[in-house]
Amino acid sequence: MRSLIVSALTLGVILAFMVPAVAAAHQLPRGVLLEARTALAEGRVDAALVELESLVERFPDSPWVALWYGHAWRAKGDRRAAIDQYLRGLKLQPDNPELLIAVGDLQRDAGDLVRATDYYTRAVASAPSLAIAHRKAAAAEIERLRHGAAIGHLESYVKLVEDDLEALSEGLNVLGIEQYLNEDHDGAIATLERALSIDPNNGMAHFGLGMSLSDRSAEYDRALLHLRRSIELDSTNPTAHYIAGRILTAQGHLEEALEALKISLELSPNLADAHYRIALVYARLGDRETARSHQQRFQELAQLQDNLEAEETDIKQATDRDQFLFRYAATEALPSESLQEFRDAVAEILLAEPNNPGALTLSARGALVAGEIERGLEDIARALEIAPDQWESLYVNGMLLYQAARHEEARLSLQQALQANPLSSLVHGGLGNVLVALGETRQAVEEYLAAINFDPEQPAHYLNLAIAYQKLGETELEAEAMENYRRLLRQHP
Repeated sequence: MRSLIVSALTLGVILAFMVPAVAAAHQLPRGVLLEARTALAEGRVDAALVELESLVERFPDSPWVALWYGHAWRAKGDRRAAIDQYLRGLKLQPDNPELLIAVGDLQRDAGDLVRATDYYTRAVASAPSLAIAHRKAAAAEIERLRHGAAIGHLESYVKLVEDDLEALSEGLNVLGIEQYLNEDHDGAIATLERALSIDPNNGMAHFGLGMSLSDRSAEYDRALLHLRRSIELDSTNPTAHYIAGRILTAQGHLEEALEALKISLELSPNLADAHYRIALVYARLGDRETARSHQQRFQELAQLQDNLEAEETDIKQATDRDQFLFRYAATEALPSESLQEFRDAVAEILLAEPNNPGALTLSARGALVAGEIERGLEDIARALEIAPDQWESLYVNGMLLYQAARHEEARLSLQQALQANPLSSLVHGGLGNVLVALGETRQAVEEYLAAINFDPEQPAHYLNLAIAYQKLGETELEAEAMENYRRLLRQHP
């Protein structure tokens, strides 16, 4: 039962905390962005795009115009155009917290919570007093079930919004629940009591406090007081009724417990533990027939839950395995010292699953490292027949075509990979290499800069950038890129 409560509470606090960031239009004349922002707020996306396009011409060096132009393209559904504008803004102002948050939001939308957290954390480092940055970071950590990390951001957040009682109350609610989930019940109780001191009618705080106190038999009466108040404020919460029923059962108030558990099951008929508890109550009241039916229902639901969890685990393991195969194929480097062992392992997978696109992509990547380009192209062609939109496969295909000196085809494949995942530093870097080979060095620089923004700790991106600047005769920028390259080599020998 506790796992179900944890799941529900985690989802609740994520939804409560995932709100859009709002950027101020600093360094621009007052009101310049008003028309575009109003159009976006009213859902007039095309009008906003027209206005922002004109603002880009008037203020080409404004990161704030780039930010809102990116927001407009995102609202239009063009992620690639959005990320292009966000990256342009970050090139103008690398530590702009709203731009960092915007890229983090795109990473989160793409399902990459680790990268999203990195960008939110960079925004926090850039602007420690920006409450929304802590809020975004906390929400990402909550979704990753990293309660301790979330608590750190939440504690900062509530300090920053002390003058906004509504935001403070909401932040304390989420902080208290996170403390409870992190097994810090004393902290949760203190936090939720503070929330109630601000707003005595805070239903979530009453519920959280009642839940936290319900684990202590000496605090049953106080727990019931808060749970009943939370029910007065929101009578549709089945968990509140269930916990009240559990406490009343323990206290021997069987008729009251029966009523609370009945309501819980009316609101959530498949709440397994409520069936278990109400079966105990009916048995103690002498109604063995009804107790038996609820006990049977509990067993059915418990078995169903076990089956679902086992099925979800199987699906997750299969999905995780497929994702691992694809992502491993798109790493910076394969283990060259044990390349043959790696290729033997991939061959075993393909023997059992000859049409596994992830394994085929891995096999193609191994062929790329070994210099067997034609073999790699055969494998990747099969992978793309099965999964034509998989960005990792498109990336490996592009790099194989690049090595085969089929540069226009390589460009097309890598551009398709960027359409599928505009946030990959590898694809941006690979496309940069292709553009250099095509003589489009200035455009290659933009791709290398994008790669660096997404993965600033990868030395190869700086080396490629330095080579591009050398070709363009930009000696100072070449020297700067080489210094960053050497710095990273010293840091990660």
